[in-house]
Amino acid sequence: MYRIFVAATLTASAAVAGSSALAGDPTPPPADPVVIEPGFTWAGPYAGVQLGYLNGHIDWSEGTQGGDVAAPEGRRASPDADGFVGGIYGGYNFATSGNLVFGFEGEYNWSHADGSDQIPVIEGPGDTLESDIESTAALRGRIGHAMDRTLIYGAAGIAWADLELSWPGTTASETMTGWTIGGGVEHAFTDQWLGRIDYRYSSFDDENNFAGTGANVEMETHELRVGVAYKF
Repeated sequence: MYRIFVAATLTASAAVAGSSALAGDPTPPPADPVVIEPGFTWAGPYAGVQLGYLNGHIDWSEGTQGGDVAAPEGRRASPDADGFVGGIYGGYNFATSGNLVFGFEGEYNWSHADGSDQIPVIEGPGDTLESDIESTAALRGRIGHAMDRTLIYGAAGIAWADLELSWPGTTASETMTGWTIGGGVEHAFTDQWLGRIDYRYSSFDDENNFAGTGANVEMETHELRVGVAYKF
């Protein structure tokens, strides 16, 4: 009987001691929540400025004028224009869960591209035909493949160009309309600042009566630009 009493007493003492030890241990603080920063996305609006170089090939012709003024096949000249171009652009990108990025973009550029050529005649040096591409614009759709912060894209759409031509006794200008295609590489240096290199080829409709002068004008342009944009 004595042994049973001693064993019960020891067991109760151990239980009380264990409970006291547990009560004395501080409760560990909860772990700090893990904050996951959102990754970069190409989706959203953007706007920027660009500067580059324009080269334009221009074909001008008119019908035979008769007499000794015109060459037998009619007067023709190619006052190809080249020079600097700069302007603004902006658009909106949509990004899929994969690497596909697509969207639309508009741009307007002021141009300092000009040139001249001699209009051949049967006798004499001929008249000088001068060209001046005053501005260009485009509305394009874009589609590309994103590799994290680098985007390789292609673009196509509609293009406009303000062309002025002048020759002795005549100065005429017209906004020409055509199609455009091109592409480029764009990189996000930060979540907001984007830089790119963009190339655009444009072909403009054949104008059979340029600005009412009766002349026929065809034009194609190549533009290579460097741009910086802010993503909102």
